[in-house]
Amino acid sequence: MTLMSPVAQAAPTDNNDCPWVGSSAPPDERAQAVLAKMTTEEKVATLSLNGSPDGYQNYFPAIPRLCVPRLLLQDGPAGVAAGFTGVTQLPAPLGLAATWDRSLAEGYGGVQATESWGKGIHVAQGPNLNIARVPQGGRDFESYGEDPYLSGQMGVANITGIQDKGVMSNVKHYFANNQETERESINEHIDERTQREIYMPQFETAVKDGNAASMMCAYNQINDVYSCQNHAILTDVLKGEWGYRGFVRSDWGAAHNTADAYNAGMDLAKPGRADLAAAVDSGAIPMSRIDDAVTRVLRRMFEYGLFERQPTGTKDSVVTTPEHAARARDIAAQGTVLLKNKAGVLPLDNTKVNSIAVLGNNAAEGVYTGGGGSSSVVAPYVVSPLTGITDRAGKGVTINRAEGQPDGSGALPPVASQYLTPPSGTGNGLEASYYNNTDLSGKPVLTRVDPNIDFDWDGAPGPGVKANNFSVRWTGSITPPTSTKYTFSLLSLDGSRLYVDDKLVVDNWNDGRTCCHKLPDAKWGSVDLAGGQQHSIKVEYFHKSGDRPVHLGWADVAQMREDAAAAAAKSNVAVVVVNDRRTESMDRPNLQLPYEQDKLIEAVAAANPLTVVVLNTGGPALMPWADKVSGIVEAWYPGQEDGNALASVLFGDVNPSGKLPMTFPSDESKTPVSSPQRWPGVDGQAHYSEGLQVGYRWYDANDVQPLFAFGHGLSYTQFAFSDLSVTPEAMVNTSFGAGAAGQPGNPVKVTATVTNTGSRAGSDVAQLYLSYPGSAGEPPRQLRGFQKVSLEPGQSKTVEFTLDGRDLAYWKTDAKAWVMPSGTFQVHVGDSSAVAGLPLHGQFQVVKSAGNHRASLDAPATLAPGSPTTVTGTFVNDGDFPVGDVDYQLQVPQGWQVKPVGTQPSEVDAHGSAKLSWQVTPPYAAQGTQHSLTLQVGYGTAGGEASVKSAASNVGVSQIAEFAFTPAQVVLDSSGNASATLKITNKVASPVTVDWQATPPPGLTLSPSSGTVTIAPGASSSVAVGVSSDGSAGTGSRTVEVSGTAKIDAGTYDLAGSQVGVVVPYSSLVAAFNNNGITSTANPGVGDISGSGITYNEDALADVGLTPGGTFTSDGITYTWPDVPADQLDNVAAAGQTVPVSGSGTKLGFVGSSTYGSGTGTGTVHFTDGSTQEFTLTLSDYYNPEPIAGNTVVANAAYRNGPNGINNHTATVFSAYVELTPGKTAAYVTLPDINSGNVATNVVTMHIFAVAVGG
Repeated sequence: MTLMSPVAQAAPTDNNDCPWVGSSAPPDERAQAVLAKMTTEEKVATLSLNGSPDGYQNYFPAIPRLCVPRLLLQDGPAGVAAGFTGVTQLPAPLGLAATWDRSLAEGYGGVQATESWGKGIHVAQGPNLNIARVPQGGRDFESYGEDPYLSGQMGVANITGIQDKGVMSNVKHYFANNQETERESINEHIDERTQREIYMPQFETAVKDGNAASMMCAYNQINDVYSCQNHAILTDVLKGEWGYRGFVRSDWGAAHNTADAYNAGMDLAKPGRADLAAAVDSGAIPMSRIDDAVTRVLRRMFEYGLFERQPTGTKDSVVTTPEHAARARDIAAQGTVLLKNKAGVLPLDNTKVNSIAVLGNNAAEGVYTGGGGSSSVVAPYVVSPLTGITDRAGKGVTINRAEGQPDGSGALPPVASQYLTPPSGTGNGLEASYYNNTDLSGKPVLTRVDPNIDFDWDGAPGPGVKANNFSVRWTGSITPPTSTKYTFSLLSLDGSRLYVDDKLVVDNWNDGRTCCHKLPDAKWGSVDLAGGQQHSIKVEYFHKSGDRPVHLGWADVAQMREDAAAAAAKSNVAVVVVNDRRTESMDRPNLQLPYEQDKLIEAVAAANPLTVVVLNTGGPALMPWADKVSGIVEAWYPGQEDGNALASVLFGDVNPSGKLPMTFPSDESKTPVSSPQRWPGVDGQAHYSEGLQVGYRWYDANDVQPLFAFGHGLSYTQFAFSDLSVTPEAMVNTSFGAGAAGQPGNPVKVTATVTNTGSRAGSDVAQLYLSYPGSAGEPPRQLRGFQKVSLEPGQSKTVEFTLDGRDLAYWKTDAKAWVMPSGTFQVHVGDSSAVAGLPLHGQFQVVKSAGNHRASLDAPATLAPGSPTTVTGTFVNDGDFPVGDVDYQLQVPQGWQVKPVGTQPSEVDAHGSAKLSWQVTPPYAAQGTQHSLTLQVGYGTAGGEASVKSAASNVGVSQIAEFAFTPAQVVLDSSGNASATLKITNKVASPVTVDWQATPPPGLTLSPSSGTVTIAPGASSSVAVGVSSDGSAGTGSRTVEVSGTAKIDAGTYDLAGSQVGVVVPYSSLVAAFNNNGITSTANPGVGDISGSGITYNEDALADVGLTPGGTFTSDGITYTWPDVPADQLDNVAAAGQTVPVSGSGTKLGFVGSSTYGSGTGTGTVHFTDGSTQEFTLTLSDYYNPEPIAGNTVVANAAYRNGPNGINNHTATVFSAYVELTPGKTAAYVTLPDINSGNVATNVVTMHIFAVAVGG
């Protein structure tokens, strides 16, 4: 690790205050020394990430008394992001992956690290190692493509480049963040084998080979469990099996439950969890887990020397350099992929070509050099393709320029005021009517004439108009200058639509998009208009929240294409530069180039067959014109040096050597995820049913020909492959387990010769693909090695690949292990995954393989004390060799009796198994305890070494006798009484005498309160008991404890107690109100629903029909809004309160909202007959005007109150209901307990304003 220049940090007055600073002790020891001095508050602060006061995305504050520095983390994967300036905009990571060059990936990381450190940043948040499963994926450009081996190799190189400079990497998003559609909640159903072989290997490589400093857990769910709350993937696999010693932080808001996330193995949350301290204090998160998380952070800080050195730069420092720009240019050029080169149209020779048409908006005005979201980097400058080509072509070459197409957002030039006339007929522009609602209803609050529609408002659009939740209608006429077909564009984030001559021309009327990273895209419509004549025009628009762009544009797009074709026709060569736009938070709707760019290409190609298409895309694109053009170049999102890099390739200064890291399909219906069940999912569920057939694996397995294969890429020279050698040709594998390498120390070696048979120097990527024996069930071919070689004309080089045991293994789910199969492996070497690109074929055999040996133990979950129970074990030999000297030992707790049943074979045949049984008897004294039984199987292997396999089974020992109440919870009626039944059951094989007694809390009594019963083996005794209150018990849930002893075989044993829940309900919902969520304009700071002083504004609610005591209907249920004035308690912050309900109907409904995400919890309906019904209630976040599934919008208030006054953001009220059990009448409802009703920042709280029965 080559650390950046250290800068001394202020030391404490007494050097003994912080002896760990400058110490030579190991990082673990130093971290433990700091930990021992930290308070709980300091530990909690260290595990909470928030934005820093000086503008960084993520940090935790310093602890000066312990000399702990603050830690700053910043995006991103393509350079320092989040709006920082003075940095280098590198090519998109997908373009880096296209280089297939580990050294370039390392250099890329070096730039990231140097500029991060120069900006004061300790952790660079990247790389993104998610697999590009979905060709339309919004963040495919940020990934390393569709293959886990390529992603892992390039990822490790990038991590090395970052970390060798003393900056930590933050590998993301662990794991399977493969789509942007519903990414924050999507539930991905992925089988274990597919997880292990496709979506996890690159992260494992990052840990084991890259020693990644930190990881980021993802938003998505995997098989019903959120990634940041998934103990199996965070603790069992990442930190356990892989031995990961770094820390895991959450993606922004991906920790949905504080205790679950930290207990699962997440170490830092962003944003910091306000309820973390309470969860620690209550024991919901053990201090041992907190200490482990803090240790992981401190360990990395010591390893990176952050206690002794700190960067001096700030976020305003200028850190880009000419050297960094040159590296960005080189990577962009090396990652450029030549897809087609018919008749040698490329490279361009400026001694032979005297005119070049440079076409497309993306060639100049609308150049698109980087994707959106957390990888978006502010470039210090951008060299456009037009500039790059013009400069490189020189003065002797004429450049014929035509835009041919609007910008990448689809926005056409604004309709100028001179063509618009208001309804009055006087002046220019359109009459605009502004409404303080989103449906253009009622009277406008502002009417004026706007010169045109070309707005990016940063607040309210005019006097009296709200900043959010407004709508506008523009009317008048348009007089076009000439008669032709005009294409109109209408761009907005929220809804908009255009009518011309009373006909709907553009329908962009959507529900609004509020997320931070989404891009506004225009929609188009065309209409024939007569020049010089007035045509009526009407534009309607609504805005809810977020950014406020709305633009009306027009153009004769057909004429633009004709102009481009004319420029092409008079040029020797035409270069058309086109693009898509990809970003975090949005997947592409399809793979077509947007805004009729295909038509532009076809028009140009028809005018000049020597047309070269340059693609700036963030992933695959369809190319219906591919056979009509001479050249196709994929340049990805190339960063700030776009035009220079492109020109160097087009003119042959750089011989293209890029290879596709993703398959380009020929048809959108012919991809691995072409069904909606796979992508984007149905009802929030995405099924990865393609299994291992991801990317090129699917095309090979299904014999589907793509447009361009994974690994494809042409050169201006030619290469030949020869002399394949595979050694050994046959092997016997006597070792086993993850990473087994055949005979120890003897991996398979593959060599081949690559020769440059052309006349130019160039580079090629030798690629090795492996086919497994049929028994393994693997895809036809999988990448297992690559090497880039640079060759002069006629030069040859030998490439060498090593295949170890892990390369030859597949994940065997029932064995929970990597297994090397026996049989014939096929080796394919060439420079593309396509069969035609793999000229060399060889093979080797694993004649015999040790396979996998495993043990399992099956025991009942509960054993009865004093009674024998049968426990069974199994030992399986999946290998091709028999195993001998097998010894079986069942280990049980001291004092237990264990007796083998039947024979235990000392030899197990190849592919055989042995089944064993034991009788296990726990003593009476073991009642109520939990234990682990362990089977250990020792045996000798084919390699001669001894081995042991073990398996464990957790068992519980039942009580000698058990208490149980029916029902488990009672609700006191209006007289303060309830009844229940106490059932006492004998769980053993002998009679037992039970003495029992009840201990009710103050204010409650139980009758009878004690008793003695003798119960036969396996029998039960029931006692009817009454519960009553003297009125002093208060409201809420109480418990009555019952305990006792059991006498059996001259021994007396204490029994585990039981309890009956007693609910003392509130007299009404109003009586349960504990929160003020509605405030007046005059007193905004008296209430708080969010922990930050946010409330509903009473006037804004009144505007949308919610007034004190008013009734309204939603989902067929009639509700009454709280009949209390503003600034008083008016809702229940749900924390398990029980309130009465009345009325008849089939539905129980709730009105309210949640904060900091949708609140979800379980409640209980109590019926008049004493039965109950559990239900799940979810209420949407008040901040988001869009309801989640199962919610209905009751009202969308235009603004809300903040602690100091009106806040111009919507505040929404929702309803939800549960279906009641038919034939039952509800008497009470127990509300969900959502974080104990804790109203605090970054803590989910559910607020209930009304409850009713109806429907």
